[in-house]
Amino acid sequence: MTDCMAKVDAAATNSLGLSGSPILFIHYGPAAYLRWTLECARFSNPEKRIVLLGDATNKRFARGVADFIDFESLSGTQKEREFHRVFQVIQGEKHRFNKANGVEFWLKFVFRRWFLIGACLEREGFDSFWTFDSDTLVLGNLCEREGRFSDFEATTQCKDQCLNGWVGSRSLVSRYTQSILDQFSDEAYLQAQRERLKVHAGLSFNEMDAFAEFRRREFVKTWHGEKSIDREIFDDALAFTESFEVAPDKVLGKTATKRLWTDGESIFAKCKSNGDFVRLLTCNMSWMPDYMWKRVMAASKGGGNGSRVAGRDCRALWKFLGVSQFWTGFLEKRRCLFGRLGGNFRRDPPTRDLRVKGNW
Repeated sequence: MTDCMAKVDAAATNSLGLSGSPILFIHYGPAAYLRWTLECARFSNPEKRIVLLGDATNKRFARGVADFIDFESLSGTQKEREFHRVFQVIQGEKHRFNKANGVEFWLKFVFRRWFLIGACLEREGFDSFWTFDSDTLVLGNLCEREGRFSDFEATTQCKDQCLNGWVGSRSLVSRYTQSILDQFSDEAYLQAQRERLKVHAGLSFNEMDAFAEFRRREFVKTWHGEKSIDREIFDDALAFTESFEVAPDKVLGKTATKRLWTDGESIFAKCKSNGDFVRLLTCNMSWMPDYMWKRVMAASKGGGNGSRVAGRDCRALWKFLGVSQFWTGFLEKRRCLFGRLGGNFRRDPPTRDLRVKGNW
């Protein structure tokens, strides 16, 4: 990550030299990982406008790497006022979620954010844009990929359940927010959700459910970002492993993840179905501890095209991770990190297995 961060300040000077669709992140609260999210996005996309819609507690994380807009300055639109009027928390009796300000505040915010994003698009004159969860590392240049989705209205993530990634127009956001208002005004529909949550008591009615209903009521042409195009994907989450080879070690002994490889510039996962390596253009770091963020950033350097294999990158990775006793268990560590891979890959194959076991 040191090499990556050394270039961030220079890249940030180009924050007003815009190219393609801007990148929007929205977050409330002082999550320290926001700095890594924004720095990595700036490094991999130096020509883009990057905007954090945040609050006073996280404004400092945008300094030098992204524009900051206090999302409360976007509040008060007619649609948002209507949202506050009709919104209600709908959740199962066993729904528990450890979120800042409590689960009910969070449930409201995951809906409200789309009204704030819509107001931002109108005020700033944006149309198409990129948006990701605020705990997502953007590792690839997005300008080079925007043309892939010209036949779609948007991409999805979260196992194809949420609007995320590339959004083709602010009119789509307007339609989605109107659908949210319609759903919260439809008492028969809300009662059906309450009945559903009596059976699935650990769940809630959230913005992903609303997006699914939006797609059911209207035809929305989308592309699931974790479906490969040119052997590249937008990761749903490292902890979502269903279609990929799984890492042999669980994170902190409890969370399974995709098994990752690196060529020194990019991060790859291996598909179960055909054994192909795919490059991760983003990594969703939900449920990942700090050392995993640092490892992914160090191994990818926030960019590259997946083509370089160089021994000096191995040393840079070790140096950044700051292993206190480098020679202790050296052979085991070497086996874990630098195992050669077989199989075919359209570019030079990744050469290092990026294990997830911590505390070494």
